[in-house]
Amino acid sequence: MGERPSISRQEAAAKGYLLLIGVAERKDTISYQQFADRLGHYSQPVNSTLRLIHRFCDSRSLPSITALVLSRAGMPGDDHPIAGNPQHYRERVFAEDWLDYEPPRAEELRALL
Repeated sequence: MGERPSISRQEAAAKGYLLLIGVAERKDTISYQQFADRLGHYSQPVNSTLRLIHRFCDSRSLPSITALVLSRAGMPGDDHPIAGNPQHYRERVFAEDWLDYEPPRAEELRALL
């Protein structure tokens, strides 16, 4: 197997968003390591990829689907904007019908950098 191609931060975020839709549809969570492994992680750091996905959700007034990516301690990263009860917030993410929304395109995400 060869090296992974280098992709932009916004391309990584667009792929990560699609991955997280599947996680949300299963009403599940995923670890940072699983996210990186499943995404193929290319050349972009996980935190910057998740931050861009969060910005996209925020720009659409959607709950941040990135709340489904958890650390080994079972919590979103320290810089995640969850206030209060993380499980309650995840329930908001699970309640959203993510397939009703157009996924972000790399060009759209570029404007959020």
